[in-house]
Amino acid sequence: MTAEPSTPIGRPEPAGGGGLALIGRLAAAPLARLAAAYLLLAAVFAIAADHFLTTDNFLNIGRATAVFGIAALGLTVALIAGALDVSFGAVMSVCGILAAERIAAGDGAAAAVAVALAVGVGLGLVNGLLTAVLRLDALIVTLGTFSIFGGWAFLHTNGAPTPASDDAFARIGRGETLGIPTPVVIMIAIALVLAVVLRWTGFGQRCYLVGDNPRAATLVGIRAAWVRAAALAISGLTAAIAGVVMVANAGVANAGEGERQLLNAIAAVVIGGTALAGGSGLIVGTLLGIAVLGTIDNGLNLLGVSSTWQDVLKGVIVVFALVLDRIRRRDA
Repeated sequence: MTAEPSTPIGRPEPAGGGGLALIGRLAAAPLARLAAAYLLLAAVFAIAADHFLTTDNFLNIGRATAVFGIAALGLTVALIAGALDVSFGAVMSVCGILAAERIAAGDGAAAAVAVALAVGVGLGLVNGLLTAVLRLDALIVTLGTFSIFGGWAFLHTNGAPTPASDDAFARIGRGETLGIPTPVVIMIAIALVLAVVLRWTGFGQRCYLVGDNPRAATLVGIRAAWVRAAALAISGLTAAIAGVVMVANAGVANAGEGERQLLNAIAAVVIGGTALAGGSGLIVGTLLGIAVLGTIDNGLNLLGVSSTWQDVLKGVIVVFALVLDRIRRRDA
């Protein structure tokens, strides 16, 4: 009996035997380069910045990246299916505000989380149904709903903060589990679930097929528009979770707060190797992208570099990652 060739977690193995090892190598190569780049980056900061190589500092990086990281994981699924969701930041704000209102009303943490997650899935389904029924591009739809959801958040709160004071709720954003920040544990748990879904389920395989070639997927009986709708619902769910974590950590919900996570989440997904055109990407790649962004922010903060220059650097990195993706696709 011959051993099965291994493929990176998060990508389904296509049918057929001869090309499996080659596909695995092709998928793994960008990840290996990204991992090497991260180690080099960490080494530079370890030399240049005092206190970088400490347990507390790496836990701080985890805390700082968990909110946009959770949103980025769901966005990865949507992008793989060929649906770019730019509304997730507004979904985060809406769900965070609704959770805070439940806390303020005395409903407790469980009810607040349940309401936020239900609304997040619902808003994701709104995006999905608009793309499926009206046959509109997901980017166009979610640009519109980004304004609708975000505008509602400001109108609903009149721009005023909504406090969320509850010990059990606060532990979601500020607590620890086995010495690890709870938001990081939540992010890792979501990553594992989504990696399994993409790697070992029929839905995950259909996401890759639809993102790569929707016409071919339709010809073999896959309802491409509805696969994308389901992927957008997943993006809505993770945006809601990110919104809950964000508010639980801050202790207050503000309209527009989730939108500030937009660039970081998209950057993490793109740096992690997920193609904006769809059809390729890995959850583990997004995790590496999250780690790269978190390390850059943390290291530059330790070196006293202003946040403006940090944003400039992240923008340059995103453009560079897009150029590499285009070159990789052209040569494929």
